[in-house]
Amino acid sequence: MAVLTIDMSQLSDDTKKAIAVMVMGDSDQLKAGESAIAIGNALGYGQSVTTGVISAVNREVALTDKTMTLLQTSAAINPGNSGGALLNGKGEVIGMNTVKYSDTSVEGMGYAIPINTALETAKGIIDGTIVAKTDETTAFLGITGGTLDEDTASAYNAPAGIYVSNVASGSAAQRAGLQAGCIITGFNGEDVSTMEDLQKLIQNCAPGDSVTITAQFPDSNGNYTEQTLTTIMGSKADAGDSSQSTQQNGQNNGQGSRNSQGGLGQSNGQ
Repeated sequence: MAVLTIDMSQLSDDTKKAIAVMVMGDSDQLKAGESAIAIGNALGYGQSVTTGVISAVNREVALTDKTMTLLQTSAAINPGNSGGALLNGKGEVIGMNTVKYSDTSVEGMGYAIPINTALETAKGIIDGTIVAKTDETTAFLGITGGTLDEDTASAYNAPAGIYVSNVASGSAAQRAGLQAGCIITGFNGEDVSTMEDLQKLIQNCAPGDSVTITAQFPDSNGNYTEQTLTTIMGSKADAGDSSQSTQQNGQNNGQGSRNSQGGLGQSNGQ
């Protein structure tokens, strides 16, 4: 859905009468198995409609420097569909199409932002409680990973924290010395135990800020050694292609972090 600004005087009365506001659904009430209809502009060929079901709700997907809680749908979502509406069987908007799981071994895994989340964000931008940032002003660390909770960490004799599955080339994370397989436990003097914790602290930073990162690094025997690292935060704009590559990698990890954590760095093909 593109955002257009048009002077109302440029619209004819017939056009104004024909415009209808879509009815918003309640994404908090969705259940797996309900009908889903994805509308978009697939591959730029013009309006397209695909159908499927809600495969899962509250699915955590790992992206660069953050995780998102999304709806998973079997309705085909392709390039050009991002930002389009995801509807339920009543025609109500229940989500905003956003990413697709891309892997040769997987079909029918698309994701959408729950409409309740999108509306809350839009309201915050309108009333000024949320300030939209550009790529130039958004701090960028450059990791893909996920929360390694106490139970999973205990099973592998590892510390709880944020398991790093990928580090973007040329990023602040790479300059600091972070590596795939290490576990972040602190950022700028604050303990972090989830990707959400880390994301909030990164949002408080600006490109060019000097930050400290506490991370645990495994040795060949599976023992972990704590290191405190220092780096200069970059921006998403500076990250360029490496950011896109890492974000795609995060999308390809799908439900993401737990699969990576399950083998603590050993690929399980998901």
